[in-house]
Amino acid sequence: MKKTTPIIYSSMCFLLVAVFALIGPNKLVQAEETPALSNKETRVENMKERIKAVYEKVKVRIQIRIERLNGIILRVENLADKIAAKGKDVSQAKASLQDARASLAKATDFFKQADAKIQELSGSDDPQAILAEIRNLTKSANTEMKNCRAKIVEAVNSLKALK
Repeated sequence: MKKTTPIIYSSMCFLLVAVFALIGPNKLVQAEETPALSNKETRVENMKERIKAVYEKVKVRIQIRIERLNGIILRVENLADKIAAKGKDVSQAKASLQDARASLAKATDFFKQADAKIQELSGSDDPQAILAEIRNLTKSANTEMKNCRAKIVEAVNSLKALK
């Protein structure tokens, strides 16, 4: 059996010396000086990114729902105006629609507050606390949108009774 291992070791040492000469000792020291993120810090950063990604999906759904409810309110208001033009009393429907607009405005405010909280997430050390606040705000917005829908249904039913 031939002994080729000393040749391999000597060529590997030569390569290491050549790489060290090309890179330089300063770059190796700089690489060691930069602190790596700890395991907890990487978990917190990953959590922040996941929260933002999920919130973006929820944000799109909430925006679509707000726009849809706003469009429905406009259509029902137009219907109420047409029925009022015939000389019928639509005050109850108009009151319900005003309540629906107020609920939709509250939902929009909660949604804007949740957007502000998601911006605070970047500088926070405790993303779970901010996530809890965002959940509460989106639940409140959802509740107000449900109230808005109930008021719209109430207005439509009062208009149906007038036809």
